[in-house]
Amino acid sequence: MRSLVGYDRWLFDRVVGATLYDRLWAMLRSYNGGLGHWQKEASTATNLTHGAVDAQCGRASRAALHCAENLGYPQRILVTLQSAYAGWGAVVTEGI
Repeated sequence: MRSLVGYDRWLFDRVVGATLYDRLWAMLRSYNGGLGHWQKEASTATNLTHGAVDAQCGRASRAALHCAENLGYPQRILVTLQSAYAGWGAVVTEGI
């Protein structure tokens, strides 16, 4: 667990986002699909919202066939599962 949290923090320190939610989304995408892929997609995006960066999936360096799984990972964590763990800490919603 300590290693997992440490790696997530390491990724969080290396990604940016328009909001905290976008940054967490970027961290989760980087964990799932590689920091380098996310960085290349972010460098070609019009802004740093997760929607703009996600739109570059399959256009920068990642093969398009991997996009559905990589984009679905932060969706599952932040949208589907986050509420189940709300009692453990703050909930981060889109727009924050």
